[in-house]
Amino acid sequence: MVVHPAVLAQLILDEEDYHRRIAAARARRRKRIWSRQLLIERPLRGEFRMLMEREKAIDPASFHGAYRMTPDTFDELLELVRPRIEVQSTHLRESIGAAERLGLTLRMPKVAQNSCWKSLGREDRKLASLNVAPEPAGKGEGAGKDGCRYLATGTSQKDIARYFCVGRSTVCSIIPQVCRAVWEALLPLYMPRPTQETWRRIAEGFWQHCNFPQCLGAIDGKHIHIQNPVLGGSQCFNYKRYFSTVLMAIADSTHRFVYVDVGAYGKEHDGSIFSQSRFARELQAGSLNLPEAEETELPYVFAADEAYHLKPNMLRPYPARSLNHTKSIFNYRLSRTRRVVENTFGILVTRWSILRQPIIARPEKIDAIVQAMCILHNFLRDKEGLEPESALLEGTAFHDFESRQGAGRHTEAAAAIRDKFAEYFVTPEGRLAGQENIVHRGQANP
Repeated sequence: MVVHPAVLAQLILDEEDYHRRIAAARARRRKRIWSRQLLIERPLRGEFRMLMEREKAIDPASFHGAYRMTPDTFDELLELVRPRIEVQSTHLRESIGAAERLGLTLRMPKVAQNSCWKSLGREDRKLASLNVAPEPAGKGEGAGKDGCRYLATGTSQKDIARYFCVGRSTVCSIIPQVCRAVWEALLPLYMPRPTQETWRRIAEGFWQHCNFPQCLGAIDGKHIHIQNPVLGGSQCFNYKRYFSTVLMAIADSTHRFVYVDVGAYGKEHDGSIFSQSRFARELQAGSLNLPEAEETELPYVFAADEAYHLKPNMLRPYPARSLNHTKSIFNYRLSRTRRVVENTFGILVTRWSILRQPIIARPEKIDAIVQAMCILHNFLRDKEGLEPESALLEGTAFHDFESRQGAGRHTEAAAAIRDKFAEYFVTPEGRLAGQENIVHRGQANP
């Protein structure tokens, strides 16, 4: 085949132009930096060295405010998770240590770090002010704000990377890794599968603290505010008109989580979320090691609100339209018991302020973050008790319950069990001093 000279010339010009553009693109391409200068100086300028270690050594109170635990508790937690988060250094670069990984994940906000700041020398202060240190409290707009970290307020991972002098992509991988490690390491120790003896202790606790017999836990759900996900946004849009994932939890009378389930879509109803959970399936199958009732006609039950279905082992309030004196007393007593899980959520939000604003992360990472906060709640509850600033709801309020959504049908057996509890609460053995006055006052002032 003979090629026309003009066509051949054009093909040659096109090829030359192609190679010319490739060469120009290569010339414009930046040489990739192995490591930024700021990251190289992390051992000197990073917050871990500049503030965290100093707080731990000379100012335990400030350390506790920043990390929500004492230095000793932090060290104990570190030893539990170290095997899962420690990375070996290479001859090319020093790895980020386990303590620093845990610290950048847990770092807390709103701490006046004056004492630690004043302990720094002039040169150290100069270095810290360039990269990591918060402005001393009381000076400048938003004083102390730069001290906040991820689980505390959801500070952007970009800012966390700058404070700790690590790469942004490194922070994005460290936070979910540490959260998963915390969950896996602490779960068998601080949220183990209950035995029959454990269930009995939980029931005894509810009787002592809430005057509610045979209760194995208070159930409720909490919407975790999240950023609109890339896919499935409509499924996460809840009735409160924001995007969320749901934390469904069971709490005992000491404000510890007995069970948590994270990841349900925000649009789903609490009762539906519970019915689809692993706990509900095991409850239905009778594989939860629940104890048999002894020396009483009242069975063991869970306390729930009006969003859940009435079942033989789950109590919900009577609807407001059918209340009489006995039913109103029952609703009040159930309300006192349910406040336990509401207070537990309140303590969780007080400690981990990231829950007060949308969490910006992928759904699977959000699940890991929320699970870590729940298991850390139990860990710190056992080690250090309740937070001093944790505001608990009063247990004396009366609520005229009205279903947010239809409760669906329930069996006669379930209704009969609820009636037995209601009748027990007006007997001399089950009556609580002052309950009639509280109920009457609530009905007079709805």
